[in-house]
Amino acid sequence: MNTHKGMIYSMGLLLYGMGKALSEGGDAVGYASGLAGTDAEERLDRARSKRDTNGAKVFSDYGARGAVGEAADGFFHACYCADRLAAHREAENPGALALCDVMIVLNDTNLLHRGGEEGLAFVQRRARAISALPEDERVEALVRLDAELIDRNLSPGGAADMLALGYFLDAWRMLSRDLWEVRV
Repeated sequence: MNTHKGMIYSMGLLLYGMGKALSEGGDAVGYASGLAGTDAEERLDRARSKRDTNGAKVFSDYGARGAVGEAADGFFHACYCADRLAAHREAENPGALALCDVMIVLNDTNLLHRGGEEGLAFVQRRARAISALPEDERVEALVRLDAELIDRNLSPGGAADMLALGYFLDAWRMLSRDLWEVRV
């Protein structure tokens, strides 16, 4: 069962960072990442020794740090998704294009859990091929890939989480820019 623990953890941290940025100024993602970094190594050490969750098993087996590592490292892939959403803003389906972009670069712990390194490599290879297609052909190719992933019991859940966080960060960037313009 996927309980979305990584997404809940990430959203909580980002909401903390956004609240702190609203009250004190500064960088919301930086605040969130700083808070995550205070206990990231402890969380990862515990995961390595307990192996009581899918994420802990994947970390122990493959070294992929999942949501904890993503947060401690500054939400790199979530920010990447926000950037890709902005880059694709004029496209018919910017979210699908950004999802494809992040599937190429993310060591998705859900894919590693379900398909090992082979499953992750398969998805990254297919996403890279789709991203090379003309933009108007990518969404249909992603739909075909989705059907194939269902057949293989593979789910790029980490990439989907990064996309959701990317939407959240993109909205924050627009909102915070507007807020700062109003204050000036």
